[in-house]
Amino acid sequence: MVNMALFTSTPEHEINANLESKWRTYKSRMGALVGLFGLGIIIILAVVGLFLDESNLASNQVQLTPPSWNEAGSSTNLLGTDLAGRDIFTRLLKGAPLTLGISILSVSFALVVGTLLGLLAGFYRRYVQLLIMRTMDVIFAIPSLILAIIVVMMLGKGLFNAGLAVALVLIPNFVRTTMTHVIDEMQKPYVAAARLDGAHPIRILLSSVFPNIAAPLTLQTTIALSTAVIDIALLGFLGLGAQAPLPEWGVMLSEARTSMHIAPWAVTIPGLAILITVICINFIGDGLNRVINHKLRH
Repeated sequence: MVNMALFTSTPEHEINANLESKWRTYKSRMGALVGLFGLGIIIILAVVGLFLDESNLASNQVQLTPPSWNEAGSSTNLLGTDLAGRDIFTRLLKGAPLTLGISILSVSFALVVGTLLGLLAGFYRRYVQLLIMRTMDVIFAIPSLILAIIVVMMLGKGLFNAGLAVALVLIPNFVRTTMTHVIDEMQKPYVAAARLDGAHPIRILLSSVFPNIAAPLTLQTTIALSTAVIDIALLGFLGLGAQAPLPEWGVMLSEARTSMHIAPWAVTIPGLAILITVICINFIGDGLNRVINHKLRH
């Protein structure tokens, strides 16, 4: 007689206990909690920025007003104004959806394409793997920033093209991560059992193998997101990504560099926004890495 217990789903209390265990492991790192809380605030501010009135972006205020905590500052301009008399705090909020939003879209695109290619390379060996990985090796041979610049120069300047360039640069990392773990999973008994049972290869990949490689892919996603934020801002700073007057953080840095000797806050504030965002993402990645390693040890 077939043991029907083998086919029953995991009890809800076991799932809850597993989630609670992972959460305890995650929050054991103070930095991981700080990163999660900080990134949550940044995302909320980015959402708020989508609904802000753009009238404060107009050049209708005093130029280079210091932040409000400065003696010469104004309470109406919390973080001061830039060279064009635009409120820096408003521009910072309006720019958050541009820098962070495009970065998330770029990483999402790279995750989907890279994972699919990695699954194919790990499951179908020989010629398929050789073709995919040799193509990825060519991309790996070129420094990521230089490759992103080359792609933008080919496609044309603009925020969308910059996001697409960053996505293309990030794809090989997801391909290699996915392929490595797929090959490891394919050696395990449950895959051999599924093959003997006549399961379709696509079903084995999606139903059996993919759930077991989701953890390392999640960690790779956090690494890629911090890289994307820096690259999007850097391309904007170089004039290859978002174009003025868009309040993208890299563009804000580029516009403020001419006045940094008399208005250092105009450069410091968007620079800090980029730095804090990247640190929060890295802290989250560190916490996720701790959860994954704890799971592997047990």
